[in-house]
Amino acid sequence: MTVMDLGCGYVHYTIPAAIVVGTNGNVIAIEKLKKIIKHAERRLEEAGLQNVELMNTNHQGLPDALQIDFLMMYDVIHHSPRREMLEAAVRYLKQDGIFSFLAFKDLGGYKPSLFEAALKEAIQDIESSGFTLKSEVSDGGVHFDNFHSSYHWKRYGEVRLASLERGTVYNFMKVV
Repeated sequence: MTVMDLGCGYVHYTIPAAIVVGTNGNVIAIEKLKKIIKHAERRLEEAGLQNVELMNTNHQGLPDALQIDFLMMYDVIHHSPRREMLEAAVRYLKQDGIFSFLAFKDLGGYKPSLFEAALKEAIQDIESSGFTLKSEVSDGGVHFDNFHSSYHWKRYGEVRLASLERGTVYNFMKVV
């Protein structure tokens, strides 16, 4: 299986994906910010994973022939041009491939009161791009933003995994 983590950040989701696909699979981790790439490289090296290709680019800098089985956009869809990223998902996913996205309250522009409307709009955009919602995993993801925030560390002390926001994972199948 080939998995892509588009907007991999600090590789919190990339590492488990690489473990799950095992040595017969591979993970392509895409991150456009160079300062995050250095941290991601170090974490991947520490994890001893040989099946991850870390690329310092965005969704526009990928090879056209790339074909993947599973695309993760976890805590990314609200930061980037959604239409362009969905076009990339359609282009790179194999037929019946899975597009998986994880949304948190900041999907509503960092206004939790706007979350439900923003989520509905994101799902409509995904479905109109050629995907069908297949499953939802409630509280299936963890929001790591505060984990890397020196502000939160200073304000609250150590940030524990259990204190981080949980979000629903939405899995769509490519049908175009």
